[in-house]
Amino acid sequence: MTIPSPPPQRPPAMIGPAQITMGLVLMLSVSAVGYSHYAQVRDRKVMRAGVERDKERLRFIREEQKLKTSQLPKDDSLP
Repeated sequence: MTIPSPPPQRPPAMIGPAQITMGLVLMLSVSAVGYSHYAQVRDRKVMRAGVERDKERLRFIREEQKLKTSQLPKDDSLP
């Protein structure tokens, strides 16, 4: 007569409070990653707009300087 082996043991299933905690931690983690990505994209756009404004301002200043130098009277009397 052989003794039947017991059925394989399954790991215990997560119980209510552990499931809730796991769900909250998962949601918090996903939210943090999503927010940091959104903030990084937004900051990059803001910085890029600042660079474009600076380029336009410098171009305007250079044009004004060219205009001023071209309007100066030429003095040919200097040796």
